[in-house]
Amino acid sequence: MKKENLLSKWLDHSLTDTEQEAFEQTDAFRSYQKIDQLAQSFKAPEFEVASQYALLQEKKASEESKTTSWKQVAFRIAAIFVIAFGLYWALSQPSNTTFTAHHSEHISLELPDASEVILNAGSELTYDDAHWNTNRNVTLNGEGYFRVASGKQFSVQTSHGVVAVKGTQFNVISRPEFFEVTCFEGRVEIALNDDVHTLTAGRTLRWSNEQLENQLTALIEPTWLQHKSVFKSVPLHYVLDEMERQYDIDIVTNDIDTQVIFTGSFTHKNLPTALQAITIPLTLSYEINDDKIVVLKSE
Repeated sequence: MKKENLLSKWLDHSLTDTEQEAFEQTDAFRSYQKIDQLAQSFKAPEFEVASQYALLQEKKASEESKTTSWKQVAFRIAAIFVIAFGLYWALSQPSNTTFTAHHSEHISLELPDASEVILNAGSELTYDDAHWNTNRNVTLNGEGYFRVASGKQFSVQTSHGVVAVKGTQFNVISRPEFFEVTCFEGRVEIALNDDVHTLTAGRTLRWSNEQLENQLTALIEPTWLQHKSVFKSVPLHYVLDEMERQYDIDIVTNDIDTQVIFTGSFTHKNLPTALQAITIPLTLSYEINDDKIVVLKSE
């Protein structure tokens, strides 16, 4: 019998004893027997599904725990940052207190150190209440009379310059194109136009029309505290602006030279009398039209 037939029957386990003996004597049998023995000895590695799944779940849970842990840390850091920023912002913001004297009114106020301020009509004063103990500084827009309590330096900031004192009485006017400081008691220092000027009691420093004047004054307090505005060599438009503030009115000028220089005064108690005090010396007249005052050239 051919070797191929013997091999086929051997693989089918259908050899007779005689054929079996004959096949075992061949080289092919010995080769295939080795192959069969190797195949029998080959064993696939065992794979425990349950244990491997458990390990996989444990690894996944560990990774999720790490991710959650980092998220929690990041969230806490962010929360701390937000709180810190909020506190910084709140503490750094100035807690400004503002007082305003509207037209036709004067207001009196007391600052945290017991210093007193009276604001003239159409004026505003602002200061930082939270930092007052370390910085006695106010900002003035308009006119104010100050009685400053003794202590650290007290400063009045204006759009024109800075007035600095330690304890004194003085008046400050800061209007567009006009700046004036009068010292009634003690001494004040004024930083103006890159220079520092010192005033003692009884002196006035004025800046107007690009001119600076240092003059004596016989006043012991501002005249507006007595409801009277007094002017010395100022443009008419400044006088009319002050009248608008004191009476809360609108004044219209028709072909009037408002740059003409005026020296005089007007009362805050009676509008017709105040208008006459301004118009008569300048040979002017006026008409009252509803809520407006029209200033005219006299015929």
